[in-house]
Amino acid sequence: MATGEADSGNGRRRPASRVQTGTAGAGVLEPPEAHLTSALEGLERLALGAVGVTANALLAAAGPELTFLAWRAIVELDEAGHPVRLSDLADRLHLSRPSASKLVRRLERRGLVELSPNPEDGRGLLLALSERGHAIRDDVIAQRRAILIQALEAPLPSGFEEALTVVAARLARST
Repeated sequence: MATGEADSGNGRRRPASRVQTGTAGAGVLEPPEAHLTSALEGLERLALGAVGVTANALLAAAGPELTFLAWRAIVELDEAGHPVRLSDLADRLHLSRPSASKLVRRLERRGLVELSPNPEDGRGLLLALSERGHAIRDDVIAQRRAILIQALEAPLPSGFEEALTVVAARLARST
């Protein structure tokens, strides 16, 4: 059985839900409460589906060179709404400064990010999406929404949209 999974009793694997951290930092997974198992399995399928939808949209919009990490950087820069320091992007992506710097240089070579001097720190740079970066972002989102619209064409259960909004907000707080 894979780490992060528990036997559901019928031979199927189900994701474990809680991690307790010991003093050494090693996580011990516990199975979810019975009433959460179905919802947790549904969210896992939804998350995997969302990754697949995003992968297809990235491929269609930008080809194979745009990775998920590069996509995340593009989204973070767009959501900031203003130029950001490399260290701030690195923190948001949970990367070391050298790794973030390599990523930004790749994005700059592809014309997706523009670098400018930081007027508050003569040694530092500010990062912003280029016009091409914004266009790629918009194209990926359009591609992804087209796929999602197809999935939403059939009627949904009552309360589905509200429940999905609540769960999405909770997940957004954890990232």
